[in-house]
Amino acid sequence: MVELAKLKRGQVFNLGGHEWLVVEHDEIEGSTLVTTTECITEMAFDENNSNDFRNSSLRQYLNSDFIEELEEGGLDIDSIIYTDFDLTGHQGGDYGTCRDLVGLLTEEQYKEHKDILVINDWWWLITPYSGNSSTVRSVDTDGSLDYYYACGGHVGVRPALNFMGDIGVELG
Repeated sequence: MVELAKLKRGQVFNLGGHEWLVVEHDEIEGSTLVTTTECITEMAFDENNSNDFRNSSLRQYLNSDFIEELEEGGLDIDSIIYTDFDLTGHQGGDYGTCRDLVGLLTEEQYKEHKDILVINDWWWLITPYSGNSSTVRSVDTDGSLDYYYACGGHVGVRPALNFMGDIGVELG
């Protein structure tokens, strides 16, 4: 076991039955932003075709069923820090933020950390596509940014969350 805060950006570890990638540390908050190394499932962003994560079926899944899955995998849910996820559209305009245990990376986070993210599938970002309330930003299989209808059920999901930096993890 190693303390999560000691891992470097881009390192991989196992926790709660999933393989995670260290995206960035926040030394002030004592937290570490992580995302799964691969898509955990494919599903619609929102079954009602809305690009507002606050009301999405994906948000409901991540913060209920996925949390239960992590607990069943042995994760102490108290090690996850509530995060204010930024819901700013890709060209401005926004839905503000939403406070959750689990969300997705933003378009800006993807751009900043693309160099460490393995791109092997098509997956959702949390960022709404500006100008169309039914489309959401996504990452294409070649790593380019794209957008797709929120009701599209064949797009991958890579959860993002903040763990407390002092938890012990197994290296991947």
